[in-house]
Amino acid sequence: MLMRRSPPASNTRRVAGLLPLVANRWIDFIRLRIHISAIGGLILARKVQCCCEMFNARTAWHSPGNACPVRHSVNLHLDLVADNFGIQEQNFFPDRIREVFSGAPEIARGNLYANE
Repeated sequence: MLMRRSPPASNTRRVAGLLPLVANRWIDFIRLRIHISAIGGLILARKVQCCCEMFNARTAWHSPGNACPVRHSVNLHLDLVADNFGIQEQNFFPDRIREVFSGAPEIARGNLYANE
């Protein structure tokens, strides 16, 4: 039996606080300075993204340089499915990190590429 968990109330309040900013068109970009897991995971982040799309607010997921390649990959995949993609932060990972995370996103010719 699978149990469905809802996001913590603090995450829901944090996301709900964005709605007036987006709906009143007070912002053009939404840039959450927290990890996607902190707002309730990938599904809730995608819902925020879709809500912003209705009001022409573009996304700019936060990916600081000290974040692991997995986090950058999650943000990149959210951008790939978004019609309201704005900007993507990225980091150049050293070879030692790429040995551990062989599927890390790669930058080539000014573009960021997701790997298989």
